[in-house]
Amino acid sequence: MAIARGHKPKTRLDPKQKLTCAYFHMIRGMAQQDLADLFGVNSGRVNEAVSAVRQAIEKKDEEVVA
Repeated sequence: MAIARGHKPKTRLDPKQKLTCAYFHMIRGMAQQDLADLFGVNSGRVNEAVSAVRQAIEKKDEEVVA
């Protein structure tokens, strides 16, 4: 969609954008493809961001239990 709007899509998200994407997807239930469109990246970058945050949360939970 970004190309159709006349600008080249970004190739990555900065750390703050990654957390924002993960929040809106995991907590607010927003679709990854909608977030990708808002941030001007492909949905794979949003998926990577959500996965990284999810793994960090799971790792933190494992440390608390241990």
